[in-house]
Amino acid sequence: MKPIELGFNVDINITTYTMLLKGVTDKHGTAYFCTYSKRKVILYVTDNLSDKLPIRTIKNLLIQYAVVVVSPDVSCPMTHPHLVYINMPERLFNDETVVQMNNIEGIGSYGTVGWGVANLLSEKFRVKRFDNVETQLFKNENGILIRDHDGLGDILMLIPTIKTLAVRGFTIDIVTRYPECFQQLPYVDTVWEECKEVPKSTMYGRYYDITFKLSAYENQFCRQHRIGATAVLCGLRPEELVTNRPEIILTEQEIEIGKSFIAQGELRKKVALGLTSADSRRGYPKEQINSLVLTLKILLPNTDFFLLGQKERDMDLVDCIDLRGKTNIRELFACVNACDAVLCIDSSILHIAGALKKPTVLLPSTIPSEWRNYPETVSINPPVKCFPCQDRGKQCPNNITSGWCIGEIDRRIIAKKLKGCL
Repeated sequence: MKPIELGFNVDINITTYTMLLKGVTDKHGTAYFCTYSKRKVILYVTDNLSDKLPIRTIKNLLIQYAVVVVSPDVSCPMTHPHLVYINMPERLFNDETVVQMNNIEGIGSYGTVGWGVANLLSEKFRVKRFDNVETQLFKNENGILIRDHDGLGDILMLIPTIKTLAVRGFTIDIVTRYPECFQQLPYVDTVWEECKEVPKSTMYGRYYDITFKLSAYENQFCRQHRIGATAVLCGLRPEELVTNRPEIILTEQEIEIGKSFIAQGELRKKVALGLTSADSRRGYPKEQINSLVLTLKILLPNTDFFLLGQKERDMDLVDCIDLRGKTNIRELFACVNACDAVLCIDSSILHIAGALKKPTVLLPSTIPSEWRNYPETVSINPPVKCFPCQDRGKQCPNNITSGWCIGEIDRRIIAKKLKGCL
């Protein structure tokens, strides 16, 4: 079908419905042509997109024009940067409604030209345009949607997998409760917060929901560094990863903010402490934290200590600066970046330090340290026979007293290892 080319000046009141004049009609539909702002746009109207002939015709039109397809049936759509679909209910599919472009919905395709046409239609006609396409008919075969509702550290350990998939040419969208982890990362396309409206997984060529699947240590693939286990859940082998650590990219302003939080004497060393956890059984014993810091200050003079993380436990601290609950996620990253070394338990602070390549002393509790650490990490395993237990038994004191096994580590050994990091 060769459309009739009807040119007219954009200054004309094109909301006058007669400006959209009929073109050539055949059994497959009607084509309309018009020119807006020097852009040639075909309005192709058909009652059935599943026929081979209209699809072939549309492909031919795309060689020269941006095409807007109006149809009550988009069961066999195409994706093209110059293509926009107008989905019209069958009960409204008649010449009058089509010409008026009223009470219909415009759907943009994957490309700036396509969206430009959709925007143009929404401005010039009463077309309802929506940004979130809620149908698998417009699936992005090259797109991957990953949902992860795990903790902050787990989200950071997902980043190597995302980067690897992006290097392979996929576009990556993320659904998470920690969108801050992906700021400044060029290989992440879109991030949605878990609690807000998110796209349907059927729009994507691949969909992975890895929430709460990484702690099933009875599965062999979980019995390795969690970065590798995460890769397996997303269809990769650990050896295929392009990096084995998370990535955090801070802006210059964020770096300066971190320095303002960690503002002490320039000649003094600065150590970030990550001793508390959302799972209190992994945390360092609450009643021993002051004793630990006192030992560190005695054996490591000219050193300041900053306790970071969420303020999930109240405690009276006398020998360190308590920044728990006083920073947002990005400020937390910046604070770790501003420190010279890190002393932490198995928590998100460990993976922030790993991303920023900070020398770190790790105090693991139930999980083998090799399943968590990084090249800069020095681990001190608890001197108890039951370490590592992976899943706590009913008789484990950790079920009653937080961090029981970590509290058994000699504080002087901790200070010695930390001194080697400074």
